[in-house]
Amino acid sequence: MTHDEYLKVITDNPNLTTHGNGVDNGTQQTFVTERANLLNLHDEANMCEEFLSKCKRTVLPQKSVGTTYRIKHLVERYISREYNRPQYIHEGAVHVAALHLGFVSKPAGDTTSVYLNISKKTKIQGKWLSCF
Repeated sequence: MTHDEYLKVITDNPNLTTHGNGVDNGTQQTFVTERANLLNLHDEANMCEEFLSKCKRTVLPQKSVGTTYRIKHLVERYISREYNRPQYIHEGAVHVAALHLGFVSKPAGDTTSVYLNISKKTKIQGKWLSCF
């Protein structure tokens, strides 16, 4: 996604931060700080978009695949395997990429995470998503 598209997703979703939707309870970070920090994650969001574009979709969000918190770890593993380098991914970058790609989401209880409409029948780098 272009930088302008990235900024539009952030502008259109005022609750997004580096944590996802809002800020985790019990953290030292403030919403304002983490919202501002989200502006610096364009490259991470593009990495997430690369991963998410390989995922099969379902009609509705799937709990069986896990939340965006799990998906951030899957993206980190994907980048490590694909590009042979470590990469930290913020959960907010996953949210931005998913929104940009038009994924359907559902809040995951009282957390900053969401479930996405990703099929557990997704295979990436020859591995089922559940084993990735």
